[in-house]
Order: sequence, then C-alpha cells, then structure tokens
Amino acid sequence: MSLAQFRNWAESEAYPKQGKVVYYRGELFFDMSPERIDSHSALKQTLNLVIGGLVQQRDLGRYYPDGAGIQNEAAAVANEPDAFFAKWATIKSGKLAAPPEKQGKHTALVGAPDWVCEIVSDSSEEKDLEILRRAYHAAGIPEYWILDARNEEIRFLLLTWTENEYAMVESVDNWYRSSVFDIDFQLTRQIDQVGWWQYELKYR
Repeated sequence: MSLAQFRNWAESEAYPKQGKVVYYRGELFFDMSPERIDSHSALKQTLNLVIGGLVQQRDLGRYYPDGAGIQNEAAAVANEPDAFFAKWATIKSGKLAAPPEKQGKHTALVGAPDWVCEIVSDSSEEKDLEILRRAYHAAGIPEYWILDARNEEIRFLLLTWTENEYAMVESVDNWYRSSVFDIDFQLTRQIDQVGWWQYELKYR
C-alpha cells in the first residue's frame, strides 16, 4: 500500500472508527486498545492544557491535540500523534500544510511539524519507542517527546533531531530543555483528593 492509497482508505467508510492506525513504509500498525485514564488520558489532558495554552498565550504557532493527523511523503508515514505543534514560520514556509484538494475539510496535515508527542501505553510501546522514533526522524521533525506514566516513575524522553538519529536530552535536576520551545520543562504527578493521579507539567 502506498501513502496515497492509505490516504484514500483513511477517508473512506472502511476506515476504523475507533483506535489508531499508523502507516509506515507500506505497513499498517493497528492499535485498537482503549486508553488507560490514569496513565494516558489524564496525562494527555495536562499536556493539552499546558502546551496548548503556552502556544496560544505566546502566539507561537498552531497546537494540535489527539485526532489531527500528520502525513509525510519523504518518511512514508501517516499517523495521529497524541499531540503536535508547528511554529508560524514552519506553516508559512509550507513545511507543514493542508492538502490543497482538501482545504477546509482536511483531517491531516502534510509535511513535518516542529514538535510531536506520544504517550506510551501497553499496546503502543513498540510503535512509540521504535517505529515512530524512526519515522519521525526520517520526516525531519526537530523534537519528539515520549511520555510513559505506566510505572512508579514517569519516564520523560525528550529527543532532538541529529543527522543520524534522535539524541536524548539529559535532565538537570529533573528539568528538560526543549530547543523548540526554548523552555525548560518538568513533569510530575501526585495523588489527588480522590486517590487518582494528577499531573503537573511545569515550565520556566
């Protein structure tokens, strides 16, 4: 299956209404498992509030939450990330754009955003840590966050693009420097008053 064929299928009635499907170099990867609230949905909500709010408040560009897709011809990948962001300059340059034939009705953008984030679940571990890591690098996406809150300690991988592969940014006192946002971030969580996880994404 080519990327063009996948695109046509994704816009047809035959495309799954639930779950996620990743296209990468002719292969399809299906993830039909529901998201865990404690380690996925709650964290995604915090991500949307903080990163989405930061982008809007500082007028940095466009932030897209789960549900919006990206497609990249060079990397032969199509996916709906948990979140992605593109600077105004990236959009204005055409590096990330809406398909001309779908203007106003598009469900995915074509090209490469500046930042993408995936939250790991049991069913997406290989996809997020290996397949999409290769795909996003091939697409030339400058920064890739991988967040894993399934275990006792939160795993925050902040990856920056280099010529051969993504390089992992080391934390300083649990703060991670984002070159895309030019901001330090720290992700923590605590039990709230009803015994559920409450996440906090700080920045400075």
